[in-house]
This record gives sequence, structure tokens and C-alpha cells, in this order.
Amino acid sequence: MEINALIGLLAGALAAFGFNRWVGARPGRAREIYTLGLVVTAMIYVVMAFLSDASDTAIVLESAGVLFFGVFVLVSVTHHAWWLGVGWLLHPLWDLALHAPFGWWSHAPEWYVWACVSFDLMVGVAVLRAFRNALDTEVLWAPRVCR
Repeated sequence: MEINALIGLLAGALAAFGFNRWVGARPGRAREIYTLGLVVTAMIYVVMAFLSDASDTAIVLESAGVLFFGVFVLVSVTHHAWWLGVGWLLHPLWDLALHAPFGWWSHAPEWYVWACVSFDLMVGVAVLRAFRNALDTEVLWAPRVCR
């Protein structure tokens, strides 16, 4: 494995450890923070695409990724937090499928892609562990007709 990959994996793991500890100190807001975190994580690639003057196709596809992961956020908010963990655990597939070293585009540095992989996996596991006992009725928001 290349040194950039190792540095990225370690940096992501350390960042995830710190992030999960920070969120854990705010149990009443954990679900909201993890929800916002997944959206921000997806949006970072859109920003990188713009900043690196990537192709229009790359920008559109990265934006579609924000919408895709936004669906997991919406379902987790209206139904069960488990879906938020699934979204976090699926994000590494996005990281590796579209970005260097395996994907088509290089607007994200390779070390960052690997950092994102380890960060997403560790946060995804933490989300599933944090909400493993949540009931299906514990939603952040739902229209009156759904309650």
C-alpha cells in the first residue's frame, strides 16, 4: 500500500475517533450532528470539484451524490436512525468508485479519499452502535399524519 493511502487511512481514523468522542459528549444532539455530518461529507466533494475546475460531468455527479446521501438523511429523520448509519457506511463506496486511485476523477487528493474511507466507516459503525436500541417511532421530524 502506498504511503499516501496509509497516511490518509490513519488521518481519517484519528479524525473519526475525535469526531465520535465529540459527538458522544453531546448525546442529546448526536443524531442531528451525525445527520449534518453526512451531508457535509458528501458536499466536500462538490466543493473540491468546483475548486479544481473539474468537468461539468464531475460536478453534476458529485451533486447527485449529495442528493443520494440526502435520501438516507431524510429516511433516517422520518423513520429510523439506522438508515443514517447505512448512509455513512455506503459513502466509502462513493469515495473509491469515483475518485483516485480507482475512480475516474482526481479532483480530490488521494490521501483525502483514503481518509474519507476510514472516517466514514468508523462514523458509520458509531452511528449504528449509538442508535441500535432506538425504536422505529423515535424520529427527529415527521409530518403529523405520519405520527
